[in-house]
Amino acid sequence: MNKGKINIAVLSLVIILFSIACSNQKNTFVSRQYHALTTYYNVFFNGKESLKAGKKKIEEGIEYNYTLVLPVFDYEDANARALAAGDIDNAIEKATKAIKLHSITRKPKRKKGKQSDKYKEFRKKREFNSWIEDCYLLLGKAQFYKGDYRTAEKALMQGLKDFPESKLKSEFQIELARCEIYQENYSGAVNLLDEVNALPKLSRNSRQEVAALLADIGIREKNYGAAISNLQTAIELQTTKRIKAKYYYILGQLYLKLDQASNASDAFQRLIQLHSTYEMAFNAKISQALTYSGSENGMEIRKQLNKMLKDQKNADYRDQIYFALAEMDMKDGDKNSALANYWNSTRESVDNVNQKAVSFIKLADQYFADLNYKKAQICYDSSMVYLDQNYPNYNAISVRVGNLTDLVNHLNTIEREDSLQQIARMSEKERDFLIRNLIDKELEKEEAIKLAEAESRADKTFFTQNNMVGNFRSNNSNQTQGNWYFYNPTTVGLGKSEFQRKWGRRKLADNWRRKNKSIATGDDFNETAEDINDGAEANQVKADPKSRAYYLADLPLTDDLMEKSDQKIMEALHEASFVYSERLSDKAKALETMETLLKRFPENPYLLSAYYQCYSLCVQNGNLSKSDYYKNRILTEFADTDYAKAIKDPNYWAKIEAENKETESLYMAAYDAFQNFYYDEVVRMCEQAIEKYPESKLESNFLFLRALSIGRTQDVDEFKKVLQELIDSKPNSEIEEVARGILSTINAGSVPVRYSQEDMNKARQNRLLINWRIEDQLALEMENGSRDDLNSEKDYFKFIPDEEHYFVLLFKKRAADPNRVMFNIDQYNRSANKRNLRTDRLSLNKNDIIILVKGLKDKTEGLKYFNEIVVSDKAYKGLENIPYKNFLISVSNFETMKKDELVNEYMSFYKKHYYQKKTVLVKKEGELVDPEFEDQNFEVDSSDNHRFILLVPTRKMNVIKLKNDVFNHDKDFSVIKEPYDKTRTMIAVNNLGPQNSAMEYFNQIASDKKVFDQLAQVDYESFVIGEKNFMRFFVNRTLDKYLSFFTENYIIKAAKEKRLEKKTVEVDDGPYVYDPNIAHDFVLIFNKEGVNAKLVENGIKKYNTRTLKTERLSLDEKRDMIVVSNMRNKKQAMMYFRAIISNRNLFDQVEKSGYRNFIISKDNFEVFKNLMDTDQYLKFFSKRYLN
Repeated sequence: MNKGKINIAVLSLVIILFSIACSNQKNTFVSRQYHALTTYYNVFFNGKESLKAGKKKIEEGIEYNYTLVLPVFDYEDANARALAAGDIDNAIEKATKAIKLHSITRKPKRKKGKQSDKYKEFRKKREFNSWIEDCYLLLGKAQFYKGDYRTAEKALMQGLKDFPESKLKSEFQIELARCEIYQENYSGAVNLLDEVNALPKLSRNSRQEVAALLADIGIREKNYGAAISNLQTAIELQTTKRIKAKYYYILGQLYLKLDQASNASDAFQRLIQLHSTYEMAFNAKISQALTYSGSENGMEIRKQLNKMLKDQKNADYRDQIYFALAEMDMKDGDKNSALANYWNSTRESVDNVNQKAVSFIKLADQYFADLNYKKAQICYDSSMVYLDQNYPNYNAISVRVGNLTDLVNHLNTIEREDSLQQIARMSEKERDFLIRNLIDKELEKEEAIKLAEAESRADKTFFTQNNMVGNFRSNNSNQTQGNWYFYNPTTVGLGKSEFQRKWGRRKLADNWRRKNKSIATGDDFNETAEDINDGAEANQVKADPKSRAYYLADLPLTDDLMEKSDQKIMEALHEASFVYSERLSDKAKALETMETLLKRFPENPYLLSAYYQCYSLCVQNGNLSKSDYYKNRILTEFADTDYAKAIKDPNYWAKIEAENKETESLYMAAYDAFQNFYYDEVVRMCEQAIEKYPESKLESNFLFLRALSIGRTQDVDEFKKVLQELIDSKPNSEIEEVARGILSTINAGSVPVRYSQEDMNKARQNRLLINWRIEDQLALEMENGSRDDLNSEKDYFKFIPDEEHYFVLLFKKRAADPNRVMFNIDQYNRSANKRNLRTDRLSLNKNDIIILVKGLKDKTEGLKYFNEIVVSDKAYKGLENIPYKNFLISVSNFETMKKDELVNEYMSFYKKHYYQKKTVLVKKEGELVDPEFEDQNFEVDSSDNHRFILLVPTRKMNVIKLKNDVFNHDKDFSVIKEPYDKTRTMIAVNNLGPQNSAMEYFNQIASDKKVFDQLAQVDYESFVIGEKNFMRFFVNRTLDKYLSFFTENYIIKAAKEKRLEKKTVEVDDGPYVYDPNIAHDFVLIFNKEGVNAKLVENGIKKYNTRTLKTERLSLDEKRDMIVVSNMRNKKQAMMYFRAIISNRNLFDQVEKSGYRNFIISKDNFEVFKNLMDTDQYLKFFSKRYLN
């Protein structure tokens, strides 16, 4: 055989064997070295370079808006970040690839014989490729730059989890803080950064980054003092000149925010002395000039600014120089010079649209203050063309533009119609003379345009003949530029000049050719005779302005046209007066305008409104003689009107407003009854409201609600009849459209669902039973006792209650925003201290989306989670008006369901094995009751979780306010409001804990005057009740029976215990002292042997909120303990205790080791650590905390 072939075969075999040996599924010295080497040089390095390139593009591409506080970090600019999208995606791809292909998590084979402590520690590692740590950090950074902060946070947390003793811990925490800032969790970010600052031997770069992030938080929270302090620290630590210069500029801006002009000027001067970029230094000089207060040497500053104006390299910055001069003029009290310089700033602006916008706003503010509304409108409107939506007071400026535009439109209508009428009243000879002059001027304009175009063509010819472009090319023949037009800077420059000559400087935007008449110049205010016909030009763009007919088109030359013109003037005067008074608060101008209407048109159609407006304005101005005059005109000429009644009765409008509020309250009550299936009650309430308030603006709404309720309780003919009555009443367009749509579907053969009284009661009860958020059809089937083949699931699914379960939320992709829904559920899990659960999303098919909550240990834990989340409106926000399904499913059944999309089949399986309450209701004494609970007595279970119940009459008080007052009594507990029956509402305070804690809450809230004073005039009931008893009480409405039980087993028992306390002062035996009002800790004690203590600690840390501190301590040689602190008293600690012990998966590691957990006050904890007697303290804990 050929020797070369043998060598190739041997080499191939070696490569194959080496590849097999270096699989990441093996953990040997060779495989670890191979994957570490490959990770760094083949993947991680390229990803790191991509991220670095992306950052460079952001740095080079950012354009600072110097009219706002500059961003501390360049990545805050979304436009600049978009430039780096490709590099960031590449970095994410590389980091993900490294983790996926080169992560080694499998433990190495255990060595035979005695193992050293070092080797034991090595085997405990979660990840054996050390470069994976850097990859997680890279992935977190890249995902942050992409804007996916939650994914970035997950990557960083995973890195910390896999490398708990990482040398890069500070970098991970800094990046986590960055993510928290962008998710507006500023307190969490500060906690993280404080932890980083506390680390020993922190690098200079890390300390600088921490200071800059804290400064950023201060700016975002408008805590400028703290921001300045941290920014000064960042400046001291920063070594890059460009970034240090930016920090100095921000520092100056913050000082200006605090009106510290001298400090601001010093900061800008320090920037100038750094000799950073010209743009930054120039803006610092301008900002330094803006610190001028009028007391300094203004002449020297003006001299410097005027010198800068003449410098050719400042051509693109002249707008800012003029703006600085205008600001100095204002401080010197020279308003005319200031206005001139503001106008110069707007004219000289080249590319700085931010400066142009600010200059227009300054002009507008001055004109508005001078009551020159036309000029103010033009300037405000021009500013909106350039203004960024993040500009302070953007919304207020936008509203003012709308108000002024409405006013100016009315004023322009008056001027235009007056001008047209003036021309129409001229003799024909005078009119012809005027028109001939206008046509001559139009011809002169046309001639001037032709002459300018001829000169332009001559310039181009001269340029071409002198071969200027050719000479340029020959002089640059060595450059390989090619022949394309845009490769030649000279031709590009010529084209740009020609474009600006023809079109002016235009902002890059869609439809840039369209002339925007809202952009003003100073010349726009020079009014000439030509302005008379501006409106006619606008309406006759297709006509020839050189023809006589063009100018005659809109003239009111007949009596009919003159009358229409007068109507336009009357309407404009009337509306302008109300804009002046109600939207611009200019009462004097409003009165003047309305009196002009009355003087010019004594018989106008707005007479009553005009009289009342004048009367009201005169009263406000204190002009009693005039107000009496208009009052008498109203009382004599319009005696039966609302205005006359309002004059006679000063409280008339207040009464009308009260009636409106009452009708709104009635409507809300009727709507609430409709939502809760009280359709007969809705009909009664609507008819009562229509009869009592026939002129109410909500009449259409009452009729509509009444019609819908009749449709659900009566026959189709009656439904059609009330729908037609609704349409005949001429409701608003929205209600009419819906009513016509319903009527047409009924006429086409659709039959609406009718509810019997029993159906309504069932629906109401289903709403408060455990699974009330279950899909409507399933709930209806269960309540009606449907038995549509409960075995229809065939053999698709297997009931495995001990397997891990998912909570599933299924809905149409287009019906709601999946990201928002997922975020809401994730936030619910965090707020409910369920941080061990994972939230995910995936597509079932092209139409349906699934939100998954993973990590539910078994069916029992899954049902507990299900029952809690389905009553959370916060978790379901955004899903109120769309169809969805939610259910529990085991992991194996989920894979089966997803693979073949067997949703309907699974729902049959689900209602057989999971649906918790199959209610069969029977009627007894007019009420529906559950026979399962009917004969059951209430049971005393002092350890059961309790809730506080308050039953109040729905329509005799403000239930929303009462609910808020109950919540404000103790904000640690959640409060819900639900209908109890037709007349009463139930307010429930949940999760009060065992009986003694619940009674403690009961006694405290009973003495809260803010809650109970408002109940003094109504009948109400209040009590506490355990969860088991609550179901019996609520399903059967056994209020009287439970109140007797409550009195005997809670009230009387508490009184006896109180008397016993008076007779015997209880003294605790032993060393521990009971004090519920001081800080408490949660303590978990377990045997060290056989337990991965770090894993337990990390699990609890992940479960906890950031406000809680978690640490692991050694109790003795055999036992460790994990301590969770920062709980302010016993109550808060017990709430935490009940929550954490219900998450059994946190205790899996210590289950077999024999563990103990409890809460303990700070003082008692010090005693406990000295005694180390767990049994002794547990007796005290059981007595004082659990009983």
